[in-house]
Amino acid sequence: MMRKVIALTMLCFCLASAAMSTAIFGIIYKDGVAIFADSRSVFKNNSGVTVAFFEGTQKVHQINDYAFAMAGLQVFNKITIAGLVDAYLKTGKIAMVDNFYNSFMDFCRKFLSDGDAAAIRSNYFIVAGYKGAIPYVSIYFDGKVKTINRPGEIVTNRIPEKATFYAEIANMLSSNSVNYATRFISEVKDKYGAFGEIGGDPSVLVIKANRLEWLRKNKYNFKTPKEFYQKFKDKQIRMKYLSKTDSIALAGALQKEYGND
Repeated sequence: MMRKVIALTMLCFCLASAAMSTAIFGIIYKDGVAIFADSRSVFKNNSGVTVAFFEGTQKVHQINDYAFAMAGLQVFNKITIAGLVDAYLKTGKIAMVDNFYNSFMDFCRKFLSDGDAAAIRSNYFIVAGYKGAIPYVSIYFDGKVKTINRPGEIVTNRIPEKATFYAEIANMLSSNSVNYATRFISEVKDKYGAFGEIGGDPSVLVIKANRLEWLRKNKYNFKTPKEFYQKFKDKQIRMKYLSKTDSIALAGALQKEYGND
């Protein structure tokens, strides 16, 4: 008997702990700040078991001269977090880095249903940039915030099992961010296994005095689930499945959800 796959669990929705799906990280070096995230997108069955995933999802989003990453649920009805960012930018009412979270939450409350807006608020956000000449990196969760502003400080929703390299940060350059991000994602991935919620090459953005530089950018930045489904149907996404049965079940669930719009 086929295991029923929930189509809207795509793009990192975890039934048990949506806020913890994805690994996001904000860091202050001696010469700038960096923000990065893993790139795995997962699908789960009704039991909350990951039955399929693909990698290459862009989870760091640029907002003028700063950026943010969000962990957890990435799909809301018929729009993704990337689609929401695009709609937010089109309003022209872009907040400064230290007020982005509240501004974006206000936008989401107007743009989405009450349930979807609440789901976004229950996710972890990291916002990174500069407030004037001072580095600004904050992590938000359910309305609470922790802000850092000194070299060597870190915020993340995940802690690796072997976080022995944290002490290196204060004297590292932001150009080391790709290596650091890869190590971090690898350690978290090892904790959850090959079919866990974390994995893929990280997206890495560094900011130095309001100048943004992408050190690594992932290729998938779907603005709607329908956009994803078209790539999936055309076999342009390399999926990995727990079993052949799950492959058939997922294809059927996605076709039913998005194939007739």
